[in-house]
Amino acid sequence: MARINWLWRLLATAICFSLFGLGSLLLGILVFPALWFIVRNPLRRRNMARWMVTGGFYLFIEIMNGLGVLRYRITGNEIVATAQGCLVVANHPSLIDVVFLLSMFRDADCVVKSAMWSNPITMATVRSIDYIPNKDPEFVMAECITRLKAGRNLILFPEGTRSIPGQALDFKRGAATIAIRAGSLCLPVSITCAPTTLTKGEPWYRIPARRVEFELDVLEPIEVQTFIDGSPNEKKASLALNEFLRGAISRHQGNEFQCR
Repeated sequence: MARINWLWRLLATAICFSLFGLGSLLLGILVFPALWFIVRNPLRRRNMARWMVTGGFYLFIEIMNGLGVLRYRITGNEIVATAQGCLVVANHPSLIDVVFLLSMFRDADCVVKSAMWSNPITMATVRSIDYIPNKDPEFVMAECITRLKAGRNLILFPEGTRSIPGQALDFKRGAATIAIRAGSLCLPVSITCAPTTLTKGEPWYRIPARRVEFELDVLEPIEVQTFIDGSPNEKKASLALNEFLRGAISRHQGNEFQCR
């Protein structure tokens, strides 16, 4: 039975990745190019595009859950419902973390590879959604601060890449510096994935021996003004905030949970 279960999850994983790829392709070459020409108002176009993407992500998660690829639990939905102008920071154990977060924070900004703006398949998608291209650090920093000050939520992974299983979280200071300069609330999100899957460099077909369980805990918002007032300069404030965020998320790793 264990072998049959593994084979089914392998097939289900292949189905899910195929659906994701096909959906992305159809959106990129048909839906969003049409949306770009039909909806001339940029704000309305962005809202419609984000509704389609985040709704599609939610549906994708439910399909994976229904097929037995994964189970999940999310806590703190009441915090998500009232979040506005918040910097959402999370650890990054798996490739699909951003799918979870964007399905939760429906109108959030995020930083994506600038190459997507010139790729013929993805360019219409990212232009319609209006995410932030990682052109260069100064541009990304300025754009993130602008959007936070405008009251928009922003999702960042302070590690800059996927977490390494079994190692302590290594947060870079950039996310904390953005929060300090924008004066925004920080929302830490602890993501637990057990057993690990889709880590950096791990192919989709290398599935674990049992079904993957995800827990996403949205923690209490953090006021950055406390760190600004308690530090002699911006660098010290961002270092203190960065360490606080890393500690808050680390303390929630490995908790037991029940999944949907």
